[in-house]
Amino acid sequence: MGRAGAGKSVLAHRLILESLNAQADPPRVPVPFSLGTWDPHRTDLHSWLADRLIGDYAFLDEETAEGTTLARLLLEAGRILPVLDGFEGIRQQHREAAISEISRFDGPLILTTRPAEFITAVHAGRTLSKAAVIELEDLTFDRVQSYLQAVTSKARAAQWESTFAYMRANPGDPACRNLAAVLATPLLVMLARTVYHDTPHNNPTDLIDGDRFPTQAALEEHLFGAYLATLYDPRRKTGTGPWTEQQARRWLGHLADHLTRLNTQDLTWWHLGATLPRLTRILVTGLVGLPLGAIAGVLGYVIADYLSGTTIDRGQLGQGLLEMGTGLVAGLVSGLVNEMRTARGRAPERLRLRTTRWPGSIPARALHGLGTELAVGLSVGILFSVASWLVYGFAFDFSHPSAALFVQAFVPSLTTLLGGTGVPVYLAAGLLLGLLVGISYALVNLIVCLFSGPTDQSSAVSTWELLHTDRAVTLFRAGMVGFVVWLVNLILVGSQYGELLGGAFIRQGVLYGTLYGSFAALTRLFLSAWGGWLIFARLWLPLTGRLPWRPRRFLDDAYERGVLRQTGAVYQFRHASFRDHLVGHHRAGRPPKDL
Repeated sequence: MGRAGAGKSVLAHRLILESLNAQADPPRVPVPFSLGTWDPHRTDLHSWLADRLIGDYAFLDEETAEGTTLARLLLEAGRILPVLDGFEGIRQQHREAAISEISRFDGPLILTTRPAEFITAVHAGRTLSKAAVIELEDLTFDRVQSYLQAVTSKARAAQWESTFAYMRANPGDPACRNLAAVLATPLLVMLARTVYHDTPHNNPTDLIDGDRFPTQAALEEHLFGAYLATLYDPRRKTGTGPWTEQQARRWLGHLADHLTRLNTQDLTWWHLGATLPRLTRILVTGLVGLPLGAIAGVLGYVIADYLSGTTIDRGQLGQGLLEMGTGLVAGLVSGLVNEMRTARGRAPERLRLRTTRWPGSIPARALHGLGTELAVGLSVGILFSVASWLVYGFAFDFSHPSAALFVQAFVPSLTTLLGGTGVPVYLAAGLLLGLLVGISYALVNLIVCLFSGPTDQSSAVSTWELLHTDRAVTLFRAGMVGFVVWLVNLILVGSQYGELLGGAFIRQGVLYGTLYGSFAALTRLFLSAWGGWLIFARLWLPLTGRLPWRPRRFLDDAYERGVLRQTGAVYQFRHASFRDHLVGHHRAGRPPKDL
């Protein structure tokens, strides 16, 4: 344990590296876990550790002969040494339960924490009283001076010498006491080294200016701010991006605020839109569907007329443009279903399709996913029919034939049977469409599970490898779902308009098959983690100034500069104090407003 910036995480990682060479019986693999995302009231420690292992090492999700996963098997056999980092990151109302869960863990573990938070939780829970404690001491005055003078040039070393000499000569000066307290922690020493490392316009003697820095907090704020300015100084050769300090501060401030609102340290690409208001997420998804629906409508008419030998005119193209309502409804429905499922967005796929892989049996996760996909597809189909009835009804008048476009095309006999185009017809059509979409979702999900394997069995999954994997699986899902729905509509709808393989059969079947197939493909895309990345991280957030237009390159660049660190499949700010500094400045400004 140690105070903020004392080097707990660094020491824990050093301990991990040294433990790899230690002899233990049974041999245990030390693995770091960031505690900020753990809610002990929802998940016990053992299950949470297994989920995090699977998240970083996808191959540990393989089922064993005992019916469990490799991750759980390793934990139960005592082959994992958990290194739990950042107890203070757990919400205050969960800390007592967390301590109780940790004390019940069967096996050794290592915990890093700040003293106050840990002692309070232990006293409240009366557990973990016999744990061995290693407390990190503050850095000594002489060691800090020798270090700062050793890692810089002779001219700058002389300036540090002058600064420390003044501090020794004036120990009662408030400015000297503030600086001595600041330089007692490794984090702030690192900041001071970076800021005052051979940069002509920075002089360490400024740190003892009591008028400029009257308090310890003012000194810390100065070092955090100057650290970012130094890292993005164009004269430095670190980083590969063309970002200025002002741009980086604005975008990093948004990311820091994003993590603070989610109460987590883990920065993931699939959660970047999670802090937007729910209504904004739904509307933005619908707006993205508008042009895609128009493209699908025009292509549907063009392809249908070409295959049936019908002359294409402007009126038909205009009708195709009206099908942008299909895309709008698909986006709104997808956004609504996403909000019903989870406000943080769907987790990315962690399996890679294997065309040469033939399954020996159906995995349990495949059977579990069938019901989920069927339910989601059914909800999407029903909501789509009701929403399209409202959209086309208000756009064309409920009595106009265009208001019944989808129902009349999909089930004309049902329309006649139920006597009109009212709500019962749309609900019945929605149920049929929902079953069609749901069965298509479930069928494609079964194919993905059967013919897929782990992404990598040799190392932790990287954040961008997850994006590539999720993109490939999403495109496959969307294409397959769209094809299945297109084929079914080609037969069902086309048969209502003419004989098999006749001109009317081909035109109407292809036309509405394309419209419904596009709808199914769009919803499958919008429901995925990669779809959320495209809509929010690549479009909406850059459009509103919260992120750059190339967010991946910006995050990689921030990692190279040392602003971010990488832990498994997620990014984190180098230190929670730096994140808090960025949040304070970001909220003090005027971030762009939402819809």
